[in-house]
Amino acid sequence: MFTFGDVKVRATPNSAGVYTAIDIPNRSKRQLSFEITLRVTGPGGYEALMKRSYVGILPSDDARDAGLLIDRSHAAVPQHPVVSIIAFSQSYYD
Repeated sequence: MFTFGDVKVRATPNSAGVYTAIDIPNRSKRQLSFEITLRVTGPGGYEALMKRSYVGILPSDDARDAGLLIDRSHAAVPQHPVVSIIAFSQSYYD
């Protein structure tokens, strides 16, 4: 589990790629929208990106998503992937 402030990311390797789950809580008292871009890397050149947008997340709710990230060059799946946040933004949803 990787934690970046309130953002939590789980990266689990399997035979095809890295299953990546995102959880972003809305701790505001207003609806929020989020955008996030993650990079998952590993030895041997493994690199995959995940970009997601979440619109109108209610107060006290979480934006959640998951996906299987596969390296385009077919590099070996890392046993211990590293997650980085490339971009993150939030804005009020009115």
